[in-house]
Amino acid sequence: MKIEFEKISGAKNIFLFAKKTELSPAAQIELVKRVCDPYDGFFADGVVFIEPVIGSDYKWYFYNSDGSSAEMCGNAARCAHKFIQLKFSGGDTVSIHTLSGKVTSTYKDQKYHVQMTTPKEQSELKLNSSFFKSDSDFEAFKKLASVDSYFVDTGVPHLVIPITDWEAALKLKTVWLYLRNHSHFPKGTNVTLAQNQSDGTTKAISFERGVDDFTQACGTGATAAALYVKHSENKKTVTIAMPGGVLKVDLAQASPILIGDVVAVGQIIINYKE
Repeated sequence: MKIEFEKISGAKNIFLFAKKTELSPAAQIELVKRVCDPYDGFFADGVVFIEPVIGSDYKWYFYNSDGSSAEMCGNAARCAHKFIQLKFSGGDTVSIHTLSGKVTSTYKDQKYHVQMTTPKEQSELKLNSSFFKSDSDFEAFKKLASVDSYFVDTGVPHLVIPITDWEAALKLKTVWLYLRNHSHFPKGTNVTLAQNQSDGTTKAISFERGVDDFTQACGTGATAAALYVKHSENKKTVTIAMPGGVLKVDLAQASPILIGDVVAVGQIIINYKE
């Protein structure tokens, strides 16, 4: 079976897109793991299969690089719009059916504006010692982060943690992995670190489910970080600087709008035998 992928980057959050195949679910997961591999594959954070539904509506089948599914991904939604324009002659506005519901993307001013799902389960959360594997981990955490965190589901769950020592926080991966899988979060959680900057922007990075590492960018994570800023400062528009690029989040309405550009990296064609 010949499968044509488009490799598309949204703030260096990289995905492989293809039209929906007739592969069995097991074969599809195996294919995802293979093509995402950084050494034996083509290095991607996930794979998305797209099929048209009706008119300007499309359905996606989203997989993380480990083969697991995810309810929603903001950067992938922007990239999906680009793929739909390339392969289905999609217009400036499309709707994508995800596991979190239907999201709408609009292309204007050379940016993709994705109306995210309405945030759920917003709450302040104090991280006491029970959230950590050991007392030493808790002490290490308190040296570089605030125990006063913020939880929100922006399509997928995110625990937003304010950071005081950015470089030290990036080295504490075992702690973020433990929190990501903590029993307090029934579905697991992404962990998004955030630090307000003197220029008014917010620096953020997400330790993601399905990757179990930091990614260059995360749309739902950027949205979660922006909602944390709104919660503490009541801003209507927040600029989030992630390692892969800058994203803007418009919070003037109930459903946040994630704004950013997209880069079509290139095409990959493989012959796959199930």
